[in-house]
Amino acid sequence: YYQELVLARLYRQDFDLPYLSRQDSRMIPNTFEAYVLRSQIPNFDFIAGHVTKMKTRGSRDFVSMAEAAGAESSKERGLTVMGAIYKPRKGVSIGVIDHYSWDVMNILYSEAEYTHELTDEVGLKLSGPFTHQRSIGEELLGGPSFDTYVWGGRAALSRRGAILTAAFSSTSDDDEIRSPYGSYPGYVSLMRSDFNRAGELAWLVGASYHFKEIGIPGLSAFANFARGTSARDGTSGESLPNRQDIEATIDYHLPGGRLEGLWLRLRYAYLDEDGDSEPAHDLRLILNYQIPVL
Repeated sequence: YYQELVLARLYRQDFDLPYLSRQDSRMIPNTFEAYVLRSQIPNFDFIAGHVTKMKTRGSRDFVSMAEAAGAESSKERGLTVMGAIYKPRKGVSIGVIDHYSWDVMNILYSEAEYTHELTDEVGLKLSGPFTHQRSIGEELLGGPSFDTYVWGGRAALSRRGAILTAAFSSTSDDDEIRSPYGSYPGYVSLMRSDFNRAGELAWLVGASYHFKEIGIPGLSAFANFARGTSARDGTSGESLPNRQDIEATIDYHLPGGRLEGLWLRLRYAYLDEDGDSEPAHDLRLILNYQIPVL
């Protein structure tokens, strides 16, 4: 019974949590040394554990969580994580998770989601996140103390493999949002920019489509446009340039045969900032193949 109720994961592993994740968009993923308990019962999921070390993507060595966040190598501290998701009824979920990086920072993340079928073919999903970050304890990052937050919302409308999305986020004037242990989980976060600078107001519109609806299984694509304004430097208070980011992605998962598990991804991003700076272009071709072992 207890084996079905509680699952333990020990030592080296990966995570798919807010602010603690693989972040494998361009190279090998983040990997962690951790000791975690997970529990899944009807309408309720729970996780609790302690992460001692991290190997960032592209690195060969594991370092303490404090060093991964930017502290001196001699300051070895871990990160304690605890969170839960409650699903009171179909289509509704509420989640809260806390990442306590000892003597470095505390990151609290919460999110609520609501989904509803408007018709047999049309679905609506509404969601809203909130993040609060602050320095704690010895504040080993070395800079000034910080206390900041970001909140936002997203609406997505789906029909027959097509999804239209609109989202926004608003970051506190006090400081930018940090994400040293993985990808930033904000709704307005693209390949070239996370749009989470101090004081930044950002919005996004996007669309995706799965071509299986027209007889091409395994092929899908999405595109997003985002713009951020009113950002400033969290230390000096100086205004920062407005920016806009465009990204497009095409994915193809081989649907079957000898090479089942092969995933080909083509991505392009264009980032432009107001002022004299040159636009940035980013083109990525990624090949993933999950090799069956057993």
